[in-house]
Amino acid sequence: MKITTLIKIAFGLAAMSFLSSCVVNEGPAGPQGPQGIPGQDGNANVFSIRYDVTASDWVVNGIEGQPGYFLELEIAVPEIDNLVVEDGLVLAYYRAVEGDPWILLPYTFISSTADRYVEVFDFIYGQGFVNFKSQADDAGPTTAYEGTVRLIIADGIPIAKQAIDYKDFDAVSEFLNLDEAVELQRSLKTGPVAKLD
Repeated sequence: MKITTLIKIAFGLAAMSFLSSCVVNEGPAGPQGPQGIPGQDGNANVFSIRYDVTASDWVVNGIEGQPGYFLELEIAVPEIDNLVVEDGLVLAYYRAVEGDPWILLPYTFISSTADRYVEVFDFIYGQGFVNFKSQADDAGPTTAYEGTVRLIIADGIPIAKQAIDYKDFDAVSEFLNLDEAVELQRSLKTGPVAKLD
């Protein structure tokens, strides 16, 4: 090793030793700054979006009675961005008429008739969309659900660490503070219709 390199290393060590022994005295705190502009109350990272659905909105896939037969309904939902997909939450609820309780999806119906069958009303989502599916396990007729579907969308919610009964809409509403969330009513035919108060 060259002598100049040894000198540089020794000088660097001496400088670090000197600097680490320095004591910095902080001065007194400065005056309080001016009050910021008041923000809007609300829950901006949570959306509640309602869609009125009719039987004619559903699309048939496959042939009734053949394996793989089902009905589907796909909705564009721009609020479901990458942040929601990666770290957020999307819940879907359904009710047939105003005043009925909200039913968490997936919803499973088991017939009580002699030709017993199981029907599932389910959904999947991805960036920018939600896809609803109604399918019977016997590939027979399935329900084109009518009424209202309600999506609850939130980003960055640590909901997995919470003991919440998702079937209890009131509990979910309280946890996510839905009273303060952005609430929208949309038509499947024309897009945004109204912002609910």
